[in-house]
Amino acid sequence: MTTIQDLALACGVSIATVSRAFAKDGKIKPSTREAILKRAEEMHYVPNSIAKSLQQKQTNTVGLIIPEITNSFYSSVIQRLEWKYRENGYRFIIGFYQPGISTEADIIADMHSYRVDALIFSPSDRASETVLKNCFSPQNILQLFNAPYSEYDSLTIDDVRGIEMATEYLISKGHRKILYFGHPERVEGYVRTMAAHGLSPLTDRMTDIDLTTDTLQAHIRTAKPTAILTVAKYSEKMVSLLNRMGIRFPEDISLIVYDDVDWTKMLDITTVAHPLDELAEISLQMLLPRLRGEDSTPPHHRSLLPHLKYRGSVTSPN
Repeated sequence: MTTIQDLALACGVSIATVSRAFAKDGKIKPSTREAILKRAEEMHYVPNSIAKSLQQKQTNTVGLIIPEITNSFYSSVIQRLEWKYRENGYRFIIGFYQPGISTEADIIADMHSYRVDALIFSPSDRASETVLKNCFSPQNILQLFNAPYSEYDSLTIDDVRGIEMATEYLISKGHRKILYFGHPERVEGYVRTMAAHGLSPLTDRMTDIDLTTDTLQAHIRTAKPTAILTVAKYSEKMVSLLNRMGIRFPEDISLIVYDDVDWTKMLDITTVAHPLDELAEISLQMLLPRLRGEDSTPPHHRSLLPHLKYRGSVTSPN
């Protein structure tokens, strides 16, 4: 591997001159720069950007911690964020934690050791409070989707409103027996919308986080819903179960999934979608001024609205 010393020797210049040739604002004669860059190409020299960034006390990298690597929704999030940040000269280091193997605090400490300039993560609680305070400045932290830390910037989605929108849409199509499977923190949107129309929830176990396929099937057979609203955690399991039970959508039952992932498009399923492109852009607008020292105001807390993607999995009940 060609080193900067090798290149300097081949060009007959100092190492400092080679460094200036690769710096955008380096003071060097155009002819000298051109000669060095040409020789570097011939020798297949690649500047050590990591070493350079460490010298400048910044790495132009952002640490992104996701809680579930198998969740296809987070793949969409990574894609949008990585594209937007790379456009602005930043790269991502992606980490995830697994129960029994690593914790959120472990991955935060890893990100600190990688010298990332900022941390984007989706905390469910304040379990990592100590390591966060030890590793990162509050100005360099952005909470995504959840915001248990009031002292750090946050960018969330109003998921309760998303559930309200989906429930409202099903009711507008004539459904009165709507079954919801999802997270407890979102259920209020379903319950509130049903109550506003004089309707009651179909089951008292609709937010059980340990719902098995057999339990889901039992709920469906008992409640006999005309529509099902389910979050991503259960959505693939739900579609597989409906197929196994011989229940077609929308012919036999209407279906809405929370999270607009690729497979829902292929199956023509109506979804509640996160505004991921907007989220990526706004996260950049929030974080970059902090990193550049241009914004030292108190923490900002932004919330975006989801929207419905209307497809063919919802119809009026027979």
